[in-house]
Amino acid sequence: MRTAAGWIAAHGPLRVDVERAGETIWVLAGPDVARMLCEGRGWSQDEYADWLEDALIRILLPEGRKPAASRRNTRDLKMDRLNGGSPRHQR
Repeated sequence: MRTAAGWIAAHGPLRVDVERAGETIWVLAGPDVARMLCEGRGWSQDEYADWLEDALIRILLPEGRKPAASRRNTRDLKMDRLNGGSPRHQR
């Protein structure tokens, strides 16, 4: 996971050093945490993925820095296309 942390660091500053970022990714993205939340607590895969994305952003990236594309944004765009192109958030 240090490689992933290094890639993130190469694209902008991290809140922690690359070694600590790699350890954080390793722990939070590991199969044990996913299993505890999905099987043990009944989370869906999407709930886990959304939580993981949010947690890693909050822990690793400086305040105010958001990734250019997120899993949620990509999923929302796909849903909008499936719903005839109209944004789901408009009423």
